[in-house]
Amino acid sequence: MLKAVDIPDVGAPAAGEVVIALEASPVNQYDLLMIAGGYGYRPRLPAIMGTEGVGRVVAVGAGVKHLKEGDRALVPFLHPAWAERIKNSAPWLRPLPPAR
Repeated sequence: MLKAVDIPDVGAPAAGEVVIALEASPVNQYDLLMIAGGYGYRPRLPAIMGTEGVGRVVAVGAGVKHLKEGDRALVPFLHPAWAERIKNSAPWLRPLPPAR
């Protein structure tokens, strides 16, 4: 059974991490297979689903030089993205160019 629930906030980023406020995250075939239990891997429950997304950096941990608050970044593939905010290791992220 799938349901939306409130989860604790991710908190402040540690050194080398950033917090991203998600703006968009699609539903794709991988997500549907995972939810239905047909992917061959089952995450430990409760689990945050979603495997792709984009959002704005809202907090930057110590030592992060290539990203700043307000930058837009893609969520790395297979990192849970169906949440309001996520925390991720900054070396995996790159700022997206400004919209035209």
